[in-house]
Amino acid sequence: MNQRKLLLYLGLSFGFSWAILALGTWIGPDNQIGGLLTGVLYMWGPALAVMTLTSFGRKESLKPYGWQFERLRWPWILTNAFLPIGILILTLFMVYLLGNVSQIEGFGTLDLSRDGMHHRMEEIAIEAGQNPDEMNAFTELEIPVPVLLIVLAFGGLVGGVTVNLIASFGEEIGWRGFMLRETRSLGYWKSAILIGVVWGLWHAPLIYLGHNYPGHPWEGIAMMVFFCIAMSLVMNLLAMKSSTIAGPSAFHGVTNGIAGSSLVLVHDANPLIGGVAGVAGILALLMVASVLIATQGKYLKDWHLHSYDPEEEEKENASRMAETP
Repeated sequence: MNQRKLLLYLGLSFGFSWAILALGTWIGPDNQIGGLLTGVLYMWGPALAVMTLTSFGRKESLKPYGWQFERLRWPWILTNAFLPIGILILTLFMVYLLGNVSQIEGFGTLDLSRDGMHHRMEEIAIEAGQNPDEMNAFTELEIPVPVLLIVLAFGGLVGGVTVNLIASFGEEIGWRGFMLRETRSLGYWKSAILIGVVWGLWHAPLIYLGHNYPGHPWEGIAMMVFFCIAMSLVMNLLAMKSSTIAGPSAFHGVTNGIAGSSLVLVHDANPLIGGVAGVAGILALLMVASVLIATQGKYLKDWHLHSYDPEEEEKENASRMAETP
């Protein structure tokens, strides 16, 4: 692990993103389009950091950071794209089990009825300062609720692998690209925890301003760190198995695309507990991580030898074989 290079990356990625947010907030604090643009540019802070480091002095290839398409493992790429839907379903199940059934405060209640969705969409509209009547056209369509849920999931999937993919790439070339490669020598567990902590803290200004956990600025930052650690336990493995940065970018994009679906299904939840990025979501991620870890034990044992770059991985394995008595 090149500690100097890693520290430079962290300084640049935090610096770029936080400066973009400060500038965007100063220029147009109440402008929705400006806020959306600022959010997308914020996500590109890590990419700008990687581009700066790899261009300084001499041109460095981005292949070791996942920008390669020679050895694509499509089953794992598709897993990256579709698994977030399964994780969302698990999250909603956690809400049902711990909220509806166990009545644990904070998890809220899962309500899949049309009236329930209508009520939540009105609440969300009011919280966003919009006219709740504008939501009626959607909720009053003569479409069965299961079909509506499928439409929401499909919309999140399509958005996640198209528009959201571009924004997510800005983050993932940094977290699952540069930082994963630089920390792989630590082993799977330490690398995932370190990336999760850094990734969570990188979100700190956004969380403080009310994103993900409105009304919980400081507790939200701590919860975001735990959520990002859980995400990294899943994403780091899926990223390396897919052999391209497009894999984790799809996972990240689809996750962002479908996360909002839970808002219209879960009532009276504390976002720290019953939200997708709260305890319910973390429990779902840990369940998925446990399955992946249990089935990929041999792969994880040689974690430090894996690389996005086929040539680099071959050299690592050849060097290991040469050292074996």
